[in-house]
Amino acid sequence: MATEMDVEPLNAVCLSAMAKNTTRAPANSSKLRSSTSYDVARLAGVSQSAVSRCFESGASISDKTRQKVLAAATELNYAPNAIARSLAMRRSNIVAVLVTETSARHTPDILMQLNVELMRCGLHLLLFSITQETGPGDVIANVLRHQVDGVIACTTLPQEQILRCNQLRIPVVVYNRVAAGGNACSVGCDHVNATRDIADRLYRSGHRHFAFIAGGAAAPVSIQRQIGLVGRLQELGVADVAIAMGDFGYESGRDCMLSLIDSGRPLTAVVCANDVMAFGAMDAARFDRGKSVPDDFSVIGFDDVSSACRPPYQLTTVRQPTQELARQCVQLLIERIENKELPPHVILLPGELIVRKSARIEPA
Repeated sequence: MATEMDVEPLNAVCLSAMAKNTTRAPANSSKLRSSTSYDVARLAGVSQSAVSRCFESGASISDKTRQKVLAAATELNYAPNAIARSLAMRRSNIVAVLVTETSARHTPDILMQLNVELMRCGLHLLLFSITQETGPGDVIANVLRHQVDGVIACTTLPQEQILRCNQLRIPVVVYNRVAAGGNACSVGCDHVNATRDIADRLYRSGHRHFAFIAGGAAAPVSIQRQIGLVGRLQELGVADVAIAMGDFGYESGRDCMLSLIDSGRPLTAVVCANDVMAFGAMDAARFDRGKSVPDDFSVIGFDDVSSACRPPYQLTTVRQPTQELARQCVQLLIERIENKELPPHVILLPGELIVRKSARIEPA
């Protein structure tokens, strides 16, 4: 391992070499310098503005001109200077994305789809990971230390932090949550109607004894999913729905299911606020208590993560339209980056119930 004493001689050698280079430049120094857009334009036989348009997302340029510019850029090993461009346009093309550790761990496709959509539009994702949904501290204060063009919040933002972004004319779009005070755009899955549909389907299939495993008292998506399920069941005459409090994790789903089974209360259908807890609930019933899924208990999740369709689970669940959610989210943000006067807008997209083998449920 290099020590401080090891580094000092190396620095001295480097400084000495630099001094020699300043006194006598090599004969081929012109070939060593970085190529510029002027060099590319001259080689391609086009204007500098054509070179700029070639590397600008969405800019108008013919295929013939683009090919000439790209060929010249390759020959000269040219890459556009993003920093210089952002200074000229007074935009960084960087979007802050705020996400909880739980979301990043259990639903990584959210981040993947957002990143794909941002890159497609020539924007770059700057990730801020937050420990809890309503974590302590001023999240936006940290975000604003960076020159971001906008914010996508996959977590709950207090109203005062959204208002601070509004004052600085930095647009905010809230993903799968409702913006506090209605002061920002919101794009999300229609959680309430998705679980209302689950309640209808289970009830029509003969179920009368229900439980819901929640993802935490402060988790907005879990609250919405609980409201839809319990509200619809009450309309159907089911007044008593057992509520067990998990934390979106596998172990909490397992522990909640064990508690529900051991309570001795009648139970035939368990709806979980996400798929990961549903996996824990299924394993608790099958391996810890020797019960059958779905013969003894129907189990339904939410999200349709990649493991949901695998043989050990074959989980009935709600598929969220993550690709379209990301597209709409980025589109709303770009519109407000380009036009700061646009008002907030709310978009709700339907979820799709995917019926597999974990639940006794009739076809629609």
